[in-house]
Amino acid sequence: MKAALPLCAVGAAPSSSQPLTLGAVLQLWLCELWILLMCSGLNAGVLPHEENVDFINEYITLHNEIRGSVFPGGSNLRFMTWDVALSRTARAWGKKCVYQRNTHLDKDHEAHPVFTVVGENMWVGPEEEFTASIAIKSWHEERKSYNFHNNTCVDDDCSHYIQLVWDNSFKVGCAVTPCKRLGGILHAALFICNYAPGIILARRPYEAGPHCSQCAPRDKCTDFLCSDADRDQATYILKEKKILSESKMFTTEEEMKPEEEEKEETEIGEETEIKTEEED
Repeated sequence: MKAALPLCAVGAAPSSSQPLTLGAVLQLWLCELWILLMCSGLNAGVLPHEENVDFINEYITLHNEIRGSVFPGGSNLRFMTWDVALSRTARAWGKKCVYQRNTHLDKDHEAHPVFTVVGENMWVGPEEEFTASIAIKSWHEERKSYNFHNNTCVDDDCSHYIQLVWDNSFKVGCAVTPCKRLGGILHAALFICNYAPGIILARRPYEAGPHCSQCAPRDKCTDFLCSDADRDQATYILKEKKILSESKMFTTEEEMKPEEEEKEETEIGEETEIKTEEED
């Protein structure tokens, strides 16, 4: 049996004396359409939106799989669930396209309406190479540089890994943003995950021991992690009741700016005030 020819593998062009049949015209039209679609697909890297349910499930699954399989085994790591406010914070900062820590995370309730301490992990790479798995597993690779018994990092920074397996964290929200150029990478993807509660102490990220052996009394053991549906629900109830428009809380993505931009605007404002005084 002969293999089917590709759609665009047409034979030699017919001579002027041989009119095109309807089938040939249709085949040529489909061929041109296929080429256009292929070319547009190569240039249109579609990154997942932070509200896409499939990607949310992927992020959560990857985090919990890593947390449930730490070595040495963890006795008190919490099961993670998605948090919309954290994902919006990640998106807002990501749209600045700067590979630096979000300065709002260090200020009470500027990054989240409930949690005062929020952690952060960042990844940047070519847009066409981005997948949640590649980014999150790159943070997990830092475990090779971390000595659990001494609580030290060897040679490399391992802060991404420590945040990834931080025992108290039970909320995560992520977003990926396209950037024209970032860190020497053209058409880059900036992937950010925010965590709550974040790292607050210079200690081991979790307690070693049998899985779930040190969970809170009301917790259940889910995938080797401590879970509590009531705790998650209470967080959302508190978040709904919190006034999001208070003066310290950013309410739009434009209000969240890198520190350098804020400094420049302050200096411009001071210069304007000085000129006004001189004119008076």
